[in-house]
Amino acid sequence: MLGEFLKNYRLKNNLKQSELAEKIGTSQSYYSRIENNVVKPDINMIRKVAKALDLEESFIRSLI
Repeated sequence: MLGEFLKNYRLKNNLKQSELAEKIGTSQSYYSRIENNVVKPDINMIRKVAKALDLEESFIRSLI
């Protein structure tokens, strides 16, 4: 659920995975694993993603 939402929201904002990964200070491959629900992001990563996408952190946590 989280991965699908993040992917759709990222695409809606015309961002590539590599661009978002750079904004949040991680690799594109790690970010890809988040979008594909292979890994669950920790609280620090959730904060970075929320800030980069201008979303509420609590909303992202509710999707995990």
